[in-house]
Amino acid sequence: MNFKDLFNTTITNDFILKNKDRAESCFRSAAKQLKVIKTDPDAHIVSLAGWRRLTMGYRGIGFCDGIPPRLKTKEVMPNVSTSKDHVIGTTLCGEIVEDLLEKNDYDFKYLIDNWLYDNLYLWGTIMVTKEQHKAKNILRNTNSLEEKIMLKHYKNINLEDLIII
Repeated sequence: MNFKDLFNTTITNDFILKNKDRAESCFRSAAKQLKVIKTDPDAHIVSLAGWRRLTMGYRGIGFCDGIPPRLKTKEVMPNVSTSKDHVIGTTLCGEIVEDLLEKNDYDFKYLIDNWLYDNLYLWGTIMVTKEQHKAKNILRNTNSLEEKIMLKHYKNINLEDLIII
């Protein structure tokens, strides 16, 4: 089992249906922005790094805080300060989508119909304690997608530590 599998077992069809229009609208908008950034030399609306992290990684499907957590660590209890952590990371999420959009000639409709809903885990979050979320406890912008899916970037969280909310 890995984060992707755990995430996919916790996300419901009801959640997807309820948020479908929002997700598709935001994804479409972000995809169109990327095409302008990449193809129009006069377009300096936002930097490419900003697009990856902010436009796609945070807001790409309409949830600025990522998809609300359906998983938490064992340490998350009442009266403990918590944070939501983007498991894959907003920058890596944006890089993955950027690559796919370029390979598919910015055909966001194709990606929405054939890719998006199988890959919502890229925007998935987990609930962690503030202590677990500190920079010293998470390696940032260094691990591959495969490593992040296995939670290798966390110094103090393992897959076995996750509980379905």
